Amino acid sequence: MLQAHYARNRTPKAPNPSHIHRTPAANPLPPPVPKADNTPRTYNSYPDQWHEVISNAKRTFRAYVAGQDGFPDAIQGVEEARECLEDALAVHLEEGWTVEPSKQKR
Repeated sequence: MLQAHYARNRTPKAPNPSHIHRTPAANPLPPPVPKADNTPRTYNSYPDQWHEVISNAKRTFRAYVAGQDGFPDAIQGVEEARECLEDALAVHLEEGWTVEPSKQKR
């Protein structure tokens, strides 16, 4: 099998020692974009009471994608995800749980 591979491709060669000290020109990374506000960006940056709400919304959205629209466009997908989050928050509050008040409305 390896010989068949070598028949189609060249055999591997060791690197040239005279080229080892050379490095490609480094492209500097652009500076990080500062956040415009203090909006949380990751799951763990939200308070614990939001973890259940976010997890339920994710499950609902994944069920929507799997069952109804496998490839939603950007606008429709964001709108459906927002609705899933709002529904999960409403169910969470109806069950008597609380969430951080400043995060309920944006």
